[in-house]
Amino acid sequence: MTRECTLSEVPDPRPASSGRVVTLALMFACHALHLFGFGAIGLFLPLIRKDLGINYTLAGVLSACSALIYAVMQIPAGALVDRFGPRRIFAVGTFGHAVTVLFIGLAPDYLTMAASMLMNGFFRSLVFTPGLIMMSVWFAPERRATAMAGFMSAAFVFSAALMTIGPRVEIWQGWRFFFVTCGALAVVIAAVFGRAASDPPSAPAPTRVAWSEVLGLFRHRFMRIVAGIQFVRLAVVYSLFFWLPTFLVDDVGLSLQASGLIIAIATLLGAPSGLVGGYVSDRTGRPVLVICVALTALTATLSTLALTESVPVIVIAITGTFLFMQCYFGPLFAAPIHILGSRVAGVASGFGNFFANVGAFLCGFLLGVLRDQTGSFASGFVLLAALALIGVVLGLMLEREHAKHAKHADGMQDS
Repeated sequence: MTRECTLSEVPDPRPASSGRVVTLALMFACHALHLFGFGAIGLFLPLIRKDLGINYTLAGVLSACSALIYAVMQIPAGALVDRFGPRRIFAVGTFGHAVTVLFIGLAPDYLTMAASMLMNGFFRSLVFTPGLIMMSVWFAPERRATAMAGFMSAAFVFSAALMTIGPRVEIWQGWRFFFVTCGALAVVIAAVFGRAASDPPSAPAPTRVAWSEVLGLFRHRFMRIVAGIQFVRLAVVYSLFFWLPTFLVDDVGLSLQASGLIIAIATLLGAPSGLVGGYVSDRTGRPVLVICVALTALTATLSTLALTESVPVIVIAITGTFLFMQCYFGPLFAAPIHILGSRVAGVASGFGNFFANVGAFLCGFLLGVLRDQTGSFASGFVLLAALALIGVVLGLMLEREHAKHAKHADGMQDS
């Protein structure tokens, strides 16, 4: 696939309308409950492990069950978005995910929990990419990276709410009650979204993307580098969200309530970073600079987590990690659309997210194995720090490719 275009080729959406307000409000409500249901797995993992009688490796298998099917479904999910539009796929995904959250809360044994996690990963794959594309098509091209970053910044706010509310609900009624209640509410909101949400007036018509174009992404050097950075991005984010409460409870010795509060504060402080990173990228036209700075900072904070046993230093390192681990999200997802055009936005996003979730699958599982083998999470944090450093190198390579494409695009305009 050699066609190149810029975001200026995409029709700008009309000004804000009641349809956009209703659709985005419902989408964020679905997004919040989706994150509550999935994020609660990591939050309550110390209790789930004890109730099911499993070690860290088997807990890592639960992570792998969800991440593996989620990764495999990324490109097909992107193709479905390009074929049927993001709104329909998002509605199906949110409803199915809500049902699996109910199953997780009711699972009586480990095998049922693992099967529920597999289904959870399948339906999650129909939520993320469609939601991201919906954000992009409702906003003008020059605001696209900021809008995408806003989508994930909202996720941080929802996660902070989960970390604050979840432990209190668990004390009151137990972790299963939280999953069942969250799943039931999500089913209702997903049904309302399916009935009331609308497509933007200027949304591109659904298209059938040829599989030759999908395979062409693998031959595109720019996309291979993006895939590598995506691998690093979600390996860090997913591993931390899944294992950090367990690290604070089992290794540091804090209560679930104190651990939730620490993560909630760090999450809230980090929430604006996605918007800031997207804004800086849009204003300066230097998305790769944002990516490299963030990954350099992550190398330092993750190394600190691996080396220290001081609780205050651990809290500072966690806060620093949350400040930087999502600030390059918008620039990273917007870059392929800028180069390849919005017609294949779903497949391009799915391509990057496939490799991101391979990273989540491998590292989420490996951190559990390393915890069983070494008796601490230190070696796991070293692994994540090394990946962040590799991400910096890939970012420098991406800068060269980005400059090459920009120069080629300028030459095309001059001719």
